[in-house]
Amino acid sequence: MRAVGPGTIDLRAVPGKTAGHQRHRGHAHCRGGGHAGGGHLRADGQTIRLCALAAGKQGHRNRTGLPALRPAWLKEMPQRPFQLHETYHSRTGQRFYGPMTINHIRHKTCPEPRRRGHKTLVTLCELCAFCGNNYLHEKHMKSDNQKILIRVPNWIGDAVISTGFIEACKKKHPEASITILAHQRVAELFEADPRVNDIIAFSKEEGLRRIVRSIKSRGFDRAYILPLSFSSALMFRLAGIKQRIGYGSELRGLLLTESLKYSQNDFRSRHILQGYAALLGPDVAPKAPKIYLTDDEKGKAEKRIFAIKAGPEDLVGFGPGATYGPAKMWPVENWIRLGRKLSEGGKRVMIFGSASENELCRDIAVGIGRGTANLAGELSLRESAALLSLIPSFVTNDTGVMHLAAACGARVTAIFGSTSPVWTGPWGEGHRIIYNQEPCSPCYKRICRYGHYNCLKKITPDDVLAG
Repeated sequence: MRAVGPGTIDLRAVPGKTAGHQRHRGHAHCRGGGHAGGGHLRADGQTIRLCALAAGKQGHRNRTGLPALRPAWLKEMPQRPFQLHETYHSRTGQRFYGPMTINHIRHKTCPEPRRRGHKTLVTLCELCAFCGNNYLHEKHMKSDNQKILIRVPNWIGDAVISTGFIEACKKKHPEASITILAHQRVAELFEADPRVNDIIAFSKEEGLRRIVRSIKSRGFDRAYILPLSFSSALMFRLAGIKQRIGYGSELRGLLLTESLKYSQNDFRSRHILQGYAALLGPDVAPKAPKIYLTDDEKGKAEKRIFAIKAGPEDLVGFGPGATYGPAKMWPVENWIRLGRKLSEGGKRVMIFGSASENELCRDIAVGIGRGTANLAGELSLRESAALLSLIPSFVTNDTGVMHLAAACGARVTAIFGSTSPVWTGPWGEGHRIIYNQEPCSPCYKRICRYGHYNCLKKITPDDVLAG
């Protein structure tokens, strides 16, 4: 008898006579020390094959005093000595019935035989417990009552788009608890969202270890990873989430349990929201992005509009910035010319932007003249969203505020340069794309490699007003 692996004792000697062995009908003998770990167990000259499960956890001893041969994956099985409920003599058809314990082998005895034909199962309790635990685990993982973590992108526009993925995810898992893992600069976008149960906001200053510890403590069952970065997949692997789903880019497929093949050209050949929705399954249709606002936030936005003595129907929003770089920015002089034409038609312009874009927005506001409101750096993302929900028309570059306006219900006119509107255009109906498709575009460059920026400069204010 010899141990062949964790939790298994196998007696697989070649059948035949062994010198010095005794034949006793109905009894089993142990040669080679009489302990679980060496020797052969034979009965009536034939090998008895025994597969038994040793009791106890790894490193402990069971009730027989022998070291346990119990692997980590059997932790949940009941603590019992290994048993043999039935052994079969191949020559005579004799069956020996259990339980047979280590002590039987030590003392070279076997349970008394019972009537032939009586059948029992080997290690029935252990087998049922093991299969039951796995069944319940699989049932839990397949049920809708799961804890799902969604890692959203850090960019404002991509984070807004991910709200469409959240809607599709909630439809697929209606009973699931959904938590969002987001960078602190975009985390507020998901506040007041009825589809979201919790938000984990993080910053790079916290360090990977602290983020992983926070995730691990919550016991998530499944994670969807929308960003393509290696670090996003790594933190979920370190957190021990059992199901990790994302694109297998940058060799990170090894960190995922389910990965979709990534090709940059294929990924950019369809809208980014469609790419996100594919993580839920090939037949899952993407949903329109949406930002949920409270009544209080909407009320404050209405007061701000009333303060500038204009009705919502008279307002036009501008989004002239682009954190990505100048290859996505329509020239300043064109914004000024467009603003003047709108002002002459009785419209009031409100310019949106981040604090880093304040100087750019101020120059445009001064150029347009009296009545133009420069809001760059003054509003949070949610305050911007509340105002955009009241503005019927919004003109913008391909930037984060473009997606924010579309998700809040504004009709968007989007000016595209180095990027593709197929991939990152505003989602939904009623929007208008202005795209001068030069031979070199879309190049996805931050700075024009030729220096002429023709993809943007050839678009005139009249082209925008024509819509």
